[in-house]
Amino acid sequence: AAETGRNVVFPPMVYRLDDAQGLRVGSDITLWIQGARFELSPEIREDGQAFHGEAVENVCFVGGTVTGHNADWPSGTNVRGIYLTGASSGIRIDGMTFRDLSSNGVGVFGVDEEHVARDVWLVDTVIDNCCNVYGDYQAPAGELHGPEHGSKREDQGLVTLYYVDEFVVRGCRFADSRSDGTHFYRCRNGRFTDNHVLRAKMGGYFVETCEHVLATNNIIRDNGSRGVTIERGSRACTLIGN
Repeated sequence: AAETGRNVVFPPMVYRLDDAQGLRVGSDITLWIQGARFELSPEIREDGQAFHGEAVENVCFVGGTVTGHNADWPSGTNVRGIYLTGASSGIRIDGMTFRDLSSNGVGVFGVDEEHVARDVWLVDTVIDNCCNVYGDYQAPAGELHGPEHGSKREDQGLVTLYYVDEFVVRGCRFADSRSDGTHFYRCRNGRFTDNHVLRAKMGGYFVETCEHVLATNNIIRDNGSRGVTIERGSRACTLIGN
């Protein structure tokens, strides 16, 4: 209902989201969430998210917390914090916290190489104990190998970007992922700087089929199968001082 160019201010209280449809976000809007907490119900039984936007432009999320109940949701129920799809652009996510979700804290998904999301910044944000459950392929026989039934590769990563051009992830903490700490797929022209990636069940920093992505001055430690993975045709993806 907010007009284009307006601010939406959420007073500091707890907002209960009883289903996974979440709140629909339009273009040219700033959401001020400092001190507010959005809690997704433990009774959710379907995939979804707290915030969803499709092909949105010039959207800012400032402050606030999104919490889930991944210990209470059935296996294969995939619930994100912020979920942006299509050729979105001008996205700013600043100073937020995401905890206990069963998919990405932040997921931005362009369509393909011709219809990318563009100009996405994630700064000073904390994402803890999120993502799908992913069993390491090196785990002993009889244990889970690969993603839990009902989830997809897109549910891996505390922050996950697909087909995103010109992105910055800076000053964030990504900890205790139930799969990978990050997942950047077919992204270009990005910077991943001054972040902590800690204790992911699978890999820490994961770059796949990307071009011209610089990772510098990060702390990446105590992750499961690997600290850093750069694979599948990635080009000019550089690590300095990590």
